[in-house]
Amino acid sequence: MDNNFYSQFFPGSTWKNYTRKICDLLKKETVLITALPDAGISFFLKHVEESYKKRDLGNQLLVSFEVLQAQEEVFHLSRFIKEQINILLEFPSEIADLSCTDTIKKLVQEKKEIVIIINRFERLQGKKEPLAFLNSLRAINPRKVRFFISCYISCVTRPVEFKEAGMLTTANVEFLPIFTREETTDLLNTYKKIYGWTTEKSLHTSIYELSGGFPGLIKYMAKFASDDKLSSLSVKTLISQPAITFKLDNLMQTLEGNKLIVNGKISPNRKDLLLKLGFIEIDNSIRIKLLNKFKLEKIELINLAKYLSSQEIKLFSMFTENLDNIQTLDQVADTLWEDKSTQKFSLWSIYKVISNLNKKIKGYGLEIENFKGRGYALTTDPNLSPSQAKSLLENIRKEDRKN
Repeated sequence: MDNNFYSQFFPGSTWKNYTRKICDLLKKETVLITALPDAGISFFLKHVEESYKKRDLGNQLLVSFEVLQAQEEVFHLSRFIKEQINILLEFPSEIADLSCTDTIKKLVQEKKEIVIIINRFERLQGKKEPLAFLNSLRAINPRKVRFFISCYISCVTRPVEFKEAGMLTTANVEFLPIFTREETTDLLNTYKKIYGWTTEKSLHTSIYELSGGFPGLIKYMAKFASDDKLSSLSVKTLISQPAITFKLDNLMQTLEGNKLIVNGKISPNRKDLLLKLGFIEIDNSIRIKLLNKFKLEKIELINLAKYLSSQEIKLFSMFTENLDNIQTLDQVADTLWEDKSTQKFSLWSIYKVISNLNKKIKGYGLEIENFKGRGYALTTDPNLSPSQAKSLLENIRKEDRKN
């Protein structure tokens, strides 16, 4: 591969300065870089590796690998590192029978420096032994054994789950910037040069605003616009694309899983962190305009139930079991009060329960709608496309059957 391949995706002086800063830190210290999904963290890691190799490495060895799923134990990590060292040193016999730890100790004694680059570090989250193993390698000599690690934002929001890694996840934590409008245009031109994707210039601003400058989203929008020869972008059409929906869903799960978004709203005590991640503007508005329109295509009733009262759970279950039918006031009353519905019937109580339920489910793209003179039914947000609405309701059915 071209030695400058990844550098082409990070044009402009801002990225050059940021890359230089990371490389300067890495020359003496361990660095962790974090971001939200689709901020381009994996590509940037490769870009830094390219840039670092252009420097005078002297006695430095650059070991690089990604933590693979189902290969997260000490055995795998030590093997990855030892194999890479063997390759870099052309399989010297004097370290052939040594363990990974003893190999690094011997190299440090011989005045070597080892820089270990690890992508997808979050896959080690909560795994005590492998995290402690990597930390033990750094402890051999923190100046001579350095790490450059990429990890999604859980390393900041849930640091206790990485505590066995020691200083690996707490020293020099850097936040990956997202792209500006001008950098987005440069990136689209790079896609044209490398992949042959032709995107109308008139779409550049829309792609930037809808993606918020997140290169993972920019990439899939550019490919879709190029493949379909689009002259305009429709939000509904974009979020009907499986690849884009997957990206948005993954991003939303990360935000909710790390309590950066709670009940569909930005967590106020996480504003500073969200600003550093480039997810929101100063006024709390979400940069990714496409995400403002996006609604999850599935409902996880178990999670949703945490926020519902017992009456709300009863009512919501009734509506999910009768998706194709309008439920009368009498049917709603029977669900709420069962055999005591005649004595306890209260229009005010019904309206109150439905109103409270609606406030909680709107974040999922749902609503209990009043059909005047006939009753109520579960409907979907009108901003969802017909295919999304259908998929959402089908998923509700599946989840309801499980429960």
